[in-house]
Amino acid sequence: MKNLTRREFIARVSVLMTSALLPTSIETVAAAFTFNDRHNSTGQTKSPSPLLSLNKSQFEIIEVIVDIIIPDTDTPGANKAGVPIFIDHMLANFMPQSEQQAFISDLKLLDKDAKGFGRLSPQHQYQYIETLDNNRHQNSFYRKLKELTVLGYYTSEIGASEELKYNPVPGPYREIPFNSLGRAWS
Repeated sequence: MKNLTRREFIARVSVLMTSALLPTSIETVAAAFTFNDRHNSTGQTKSPSPLLSLNKSQFEIIEVIVDIIIPDTDTPGANKAGVPIFIDHMLANFMPQSEQQAFISDLKLLDKDAKGFGRLSPQHQYQYIETLDNNRHQNSFYRKLKELTVLGYYTSEIGASEELKYNPVPGPYREIPFNSLGRAWS
């Protein structure tokens, strides 16, 4: 067995700890980027295509929910970023069939539990989603929906360029003479 240097050990432990803490897998992030390759900044396909996993009424429920999770403020919200289409894309292309079916079944259950979520007043829809959000640790469907919403939004052009601030160089380069630094600690 090869002896590890201190530097190699720290690097390997860092990779292990980081991967354990990530809420989403590398495959999920890669899937988000394939979506962006096929869609423009508002989630519209570069060549029109129908919904892949969701039916029209399910898609409309997703539109309402993502708009509650990330609404329009001084920046565009999740709907304008194309998040509902992103969620449909993720369901169809990157979720195992069993997870896809469970997600759609849970979406139907949400609609049934809310006695027609799409027919509720906007205030009641907001209150219903707020209740789900307060209990998100007990509701795997809502946790997954919120994860997909946030991932879809912040990997979209709107989320990445208008909501997040991009600073390619966080400050000017200033050379610091060694004599002003002194010795470094290890």
